[in-house]
Amino acid sequence: MKDCNKLCEMFAYVAERHAEFMGNNVTDLEGGNKNPYWIMTRTGNEKSTVPTISTLLKEILKNEKYDYKFSMSTPGQEMSKLLYYAILKDVEDNRKLIKPEGKKEYEKPSTSKDKARYVVYLVDPFDKRVYLTFNQGTQDREVSDIEKTAVQLREMLKPYFGEENIVWDSLPGAEYSADEKYGKKYSKGTVCYIQYDVDTLSGMQDDTKLIEDLMLFIKISDKYFELK
Repeated sequence: MKDCNKLCEMFAYVAERHAEFMGNNVTDLEGGNKNPYWIMTRTGNEKSTVPTISTLLKEILKNEKYDYKFSMSTPGQEMSKLLYYAILKDVEDNRKLIKPEGKKEYEKPSTSKDKARYVVYLVDPFDKRVYLTFNQGTQDREVSDIEKTAVQLREMLKPYFGEENIVWDSLPGAEYSADEKYGKKYSKGTVCYIQYDVDTLSGMQDDTKLIEDLMLFIKISDKYFELK
């Protein structure tokens, strides 16, 4: 397991190697301890003693944007085919009401609601790329409706953001992933994105560029909720 301490290093390693880990149990074959790769990609505990993708993203949000929450894909005993790390503005559209049996109601960040609009990193190990996207809730929705909404959102937001590195289109890679349930909807639901390949991520000296791009996409999210 590679020793990664920066977000760019972790994303590069995950994009390069995730396909090898899919379907593996989250424990090591020897000793029953949690797999270091699983810890790096899955653990969201702020008390973790080692850097993880989740803890680093949470630290960035804590330092930069207090009105945003963090969520990620959380499969059970198998690795997710298409990893996601979502950053959601703390508004009603992005919350889901939960009422466990016999317990009080509570709310959690939700990427599944029809009205959800959020920033999300999608790791596509098949094309070995990481996409930073502005996306939408897709659960229980037809692809045609998702595509129509994506076009409307592009028309709303693109005039405010002329940066050349932003692509205003659906994703070219994620829909071809093995995760048919989510891959195509994530792709067609994408309003805009920035793409990072393994070489680009590996060549970064620090996380400055990733943080700058993330803050730009948070501005896109802020603009949406200002205009909606």
